[in-house]
Amino acid sequence: MQVKLTKEKLLRLLGQNRWEKLATAEALGTGEASIRRACRKFGIDTDVERKKAMGAVEPQTFKIAKPTSNSEVQKGSFIVASDGHGKDYDRPTVAAVCAFAKDFKPEYFVFAGDLIDNTPLLSKVKMKYPALDAQDMKELDTDYFYANEILNQIDLAVPKATKKVFLVGNHEVRSDYILKAYPEFNKVLNYKERLNFKERGWDDSRAYLESIKLGRLNIFHGEFFGAGHLKKHLVHYQKNVLYGHTHQVCQDTLASPMREIPVFAASIGCVCNVSPDWTRGKSNTWQHGFCYGWWEEKSGDFDPVLKRIIHGQFHAEGKIYAGGAE
Repeated sequence: MQVKLTKEKLLRLLGQNRWEKLATAEALGTGEASIRRACRKFGIDTDVERKKAMGAVEPQTFKIAKPTSNSEVQKGSFIVASDGHGKDYDRPTVAAVCAFAKDFKPEYFVFAGDLIDNTPLLSKVKMKYPALDAQDMKELDTDYFYANEILNQIDLAVPKATKKVFLVGNHEVRSDYILKAYPEFNKVLNYKERLNFKERGWDDSRAYLESIKLGRLNIFHGEFFGAGHLKKHLVHYQKNVLYGHTHQVCQDTLASPMREIPVFAASIGCVCNVSPDWTRGKSNTWQHGFCYGWWEEKSGDFDPVLKRIIHGQFHAEGKIYAGGAE
């Protein structure tokens, strides 16, 4: 490592970068392996330190942003983003999408699920009684805090007249599974209330895997993952689908002898960290991205544009949009 680090300096830098080793390495202009070695040298466990810091977050007092733009929306247009995963959201990526939304003025802005991560509930969904301890509560609070931060940025970027739609993802539905059997957890796990959708003017009425239809295009969180997920969605639904879930940017079509136009499917990528600490630096196929486009109400035809976001930056409609550095 080129930069000489003390334990105190490393702790401060990690804290400034949400206790993510990769983000800290990028801020220092070094490799992630160097940060991992330094953490071992100084006996720093980033998971433990992150949990210590969670107690300072108080989402109950989070100030809800109110849309201010009175601009007219671009009729028949939409933006779809997905998979923020709460505390693991990527700030430059979200900022770049919101900068584009401010110019594009979509009629619809759809967030297609997994806005929160709900990590503490992963092991509790199948428990006979999913007891939540103080540390679980703090981690959930942190999740909601950062998810509210994402929603604030979207709310400020789009016109007041934009129709904002939230679609439930597989991470949110963990809460629904528990609440169905144990409604006493409502105050803690009701993500629709804790994310203030009603106050923000978002439509959160759809159930898990229920889509919003814009023309002939069906937008939802996504059901399948792994190799061949595009083909699985095409064969299973036999409809034009646009989804998140897989954290990949890709598309495919399925020939249909009964139609002039083949059936279309696309995965739009994610706006979360594509190399979170739990992956241990292993390579994966995750990509930052989102989708924007248009549809015609009369014919139902649609024209989606998939955008990859590289280092918080992308080109669209003749302009460069950048979210800046952490």
